Amino acid sequence: MAERWQLQRLLPPALRQSVWVHVESKDRFLMFRDAIQAVMDQRPNVGLVLTSQRDDTMAVLRQAFPNEVPLPLPLPLAPLAAHWLRRLNVQHLIMLDATDSLSAPLQRAVHAAGIPVTVLEGGRNTGSSAATDACFAQLNAVLPRGPALPPVAQDWKVPNWRDRFGSSRLWQAAARRLSRGRVDGWEALAATLGHPRRILCLGNGPSSEDPRATGFAHDCLFRVNWRWNQRGILTSPQVVFVGDADTIGKLDGVIFGLWNRALEQGMLLRHLRVHGLRPMHYVTMERSCAIIRDRYWPARPSNGALMIAAAAALQPDALCIAGIDLYQSPEGRYPGDPVGANAYARTHRRETDLAIIGSALASYRGALTIVGDALRDHLRDHLHDLQRSETR
Repeated sequence: MAERWQLQRLLPPALRQSVWVHVESKDRFLMFRDAIQAVMDQRPNVGLVLTSQRDDTMAVLRQAFPNEVPLPLPLPLAPLAAHWLRRLNVQHLIMLDATDSLSAPLQRAVHAAGIPVTVLEGGRNTGSSAATDACFAQLNAVLPRGPALPPVAQDWKVPNWRDRFGSSRLWQAAARRLSRGRVDGWEALAATLGHPRRILCLGNGPSSEDPRATGFAHDCLFRVNWRWNQRGILTSPQVVFVGDADTIGKLDGVIFGLWNRALEQGMLLRHLRVHGLRPMHYVTMERSCAIIRDRYWPARPSNGALMIAAAAALQPDALCIAGIDLYQSPEGRYPGDPVGANAYARTHRRETDLAIIGSALASYRGALTIVGDALRDHLRDHLHDLQRSETR
């Protein structure tokens, strides 16, 4: 991590266009966090770069916006600063603190590139909705606008060498050995898992640690990504749905659940890097799930929605779903996380997730338990039609 962090000072990711937010005080950042999230939600074609010179603030930035681009500042040399700005294609700089918190070479590079700079005012009271509204209005006025795009079409990241190699014919041919562990179809997945009869599906929301979920008797556990591994609760899943490539290196001995063929190629490449030539065991929803394969979704399905679709398709006798709080839990984004922005990443939409989950549960024939008010309330009408469902 430290080596990658230093490399990004010299070679940040290439973006098609971005807004750069710089802040030193983490408390100051938290005053503006929700306004920044709301404004960027309306700009799916613009990347969000976040910087600070303080390590504690950078930790907060990474935690608050894990799906954006938190970066270290470039080394204070004029050529490196100019290169850094060009790679990120910065269209606007938002300063949440005084402008002298940037090095002189970087300030000169910003000026030379003609990048507009806005020092954001307001937001002194974190509990003031009026201050948040004022911040939103100011940000909305100064940030560059672009064409409206469906979330699934976001393209502000320029493909890197791994992306390009992962989509090449050469790699697809080489990946056949690694893909020998692929499981195609629900019958094959059920057999691989030993035909489970009671499945527990846990997302990462606060309700994933509700005693009604953790106490559910199950013979198969589905989870999402890897954050739960740090919490020490139900840490032995059989299936893990993956969006974060770091998951491949943090877990072993599980079946990975993937969204589509393109993601499959990227994850196989990551698996090769961290686990060598042995096959990766995985299921790709685009190959196995008609709900995903045969319909166009304007947003990328979240891993939680994909997880539920897969579990329901296996038709266990009992299915318990928890931790899918749709970023509407009053307890925040994740258990024990007061900092993370309690909102969907910009590639996802709540409406898409609910449509996928509703479609999956419509054909489920077993006993259903949903732990978590947000998901249960959104699906109330649907669940009312399922006479065999158990909700609590």
